[in-house]
Amino acid sequence: MTIIPQIRGPIQLAGFLFSVFSAALIQAVNPNNVQSLVVVGAISVALISIPLLYRPEILSIFKPNHRPVVVLATLLILLISFGGLAAVTYKSVILTPKGARFDTSLSDEKVTVLGPRPDGKYRVQIIWNLFPISRSADESASVFIGMAVLHDDDLVKAAGIGQSTQRSCQEVESCLGYRVFTEYGKSPLLVKGGTSGTMLTTVIDIPRRPKRLRIWWEFYQREGMTEGEKCVVDHETPGVQDGIPPLAIYRGQDRTECYRSYGQRVIEL
Repeated sequence: MTIIPQIRGPIQLAGFLFSVFSAALIQAVNPNNVQSLVVVGAISVALISIPLLYRPEILSIFKPNHRPVVVLATLLILLISFGGLAAVTYKSVILTPKGARFDTSLSDEKVTVLGPRPDGKYRVQIIWNLFPISRSADESASVFIGMAVLHDDDLVKAAGIGQSTQRSCQEVESCLGYRVFTEYGKSPLLVKGGTSGTMLTTVIDIPRRPKRLRIWWEFYQREGMTEGEKCVVDHETPGVQDGIPPLAIYRGQDRTECYRSYGQRVIEL
């Protein structure tokens, strides 16, 4: 090979090292990504060979008034090549999510309390952002069930709020109301990979307006870890009085937990 001995300038050296690093990184993360490896190879050839045009014996071939155009054009190609190499490497080394394919977020401004209404109740509007973990459309999530529970934060006694309980909302002093999202069972809410996410809006009526409103939520995806695995209702486990039924992913004779996103937030009212 005679290319390496001809690497004399800093641009050539940077291009060569960047290309080797990119190819090694892609190969380590996803060795089957042949397309990206080919692109990296083509760009690396451009990064190494184009600076050879700047040698005096090569530039002398062009007319004096054409030489600045040649230099500017090759510099532009080099910049595009570096950008293309960075983009290809960035997109190719993104790790696929291990199980969970989405997450959730809720900001204060996405919670609105309206009322009181004629019946004395208040209506709480909540807007979550369900966003993908992966940038690949093949790693999208199908959210098929979820739950949100509202509490008066001043009356919360259990530090483990949000844990499974056999008690109903009426039996918990701090509980103001809840909602189970069962309507997505037949038509799941798609959280597509590579997008900014999906907004989920709901309203929950509560009997009074607390000083601090604690919102707890959880949402489950249908997909499991591997192709073909699905989160389904676990009929072997006793269910809770209010809330989401027991869920599980069956792997032969074994069962494992479904993948979910959950969280809580306290809003000052």
